Amino acid sequence: MAADFRFDQPLTLGWFVLLGIVAAGFGYLYAQVFYGTIRLTGRLPGNRVLKPAVGGLLVGLLALAIPQILASGYGWAQKAADTHELLSIPLWIVLLLPLAKIVATSLSIGTGGSGGIFGPGVVIGAFVGAALWRLGHDIGMPGLSDSPAVFVVVGMMACFGSVAHAPLAMIIMVSEMTASFSVLPCAMVAVGIAYLLISRTRVSIYMAQRLNRETAAAERSAHPAPEIIRDDENGSGN
Repeated sequence: MAADFRFDQPLTLGWFVLLGIVAAGFGYLYAQVFYGTIRLTGRLPGNRVLKPAVGGLLVGLLALAIPQILASGYGWAQKAADTHELLSIPLWIVLLLPLAKIVATSLSIGTGGSGGIFGPGVVIGAFVGAALWRLGHDIGMPGLSDSPAVFVVVGMMACFGSVAHAPLAMIIMVSEMTASFSVLPCAMVAVGIAYLLISRTRVSIYMAQRLNRETAAAERSAHPAPEIIRDDENGSGN
């Protein structure tokens, strides 16, 4: 996707500093809106069939205006990496796509529907990168790469890598997926900034995740796991 990108302009790093900040904001928003929807759904009347059905209906209504939010979004993320495809989409849709995907994911999965949070998180990051590149392109800002592909790829890393507290894993994984390590200089800047911003909060897209080993050890001490009693110790073994 970004195999042709070459980092040769220091001015370009300024864009990835901005991308890291914006990606952290959307990662934070993703986690907050998603789990806020889950809490709200739990307080609303209805059963486990009605609630996701209503959520799906709302997603369908939203998709009438922004169809790119439907399904996994991988196909649209791939299209966003192509200059011609991205420029053919109206600017207002490109700018709203990250927020719309957060809302759609929350309404579908957060209301009780089936699905994961990794895929949508990666796509949200891709849309963030695409939106930033498109905005810079239309304004005519300097230091912007010729193709949005590197913004899409680094946006994936920065957005989900920060809110999942797994920045190094995302950098390695996406670099392998794209068969290119040319994005690493810009990725390290954007992902590093996004992770540092998110790490100042207690927000994570994975609720069971601990902030660090110290807090994990403290919780294990405060809430020790029950001892496992073997069958043969109870005399029930053969």
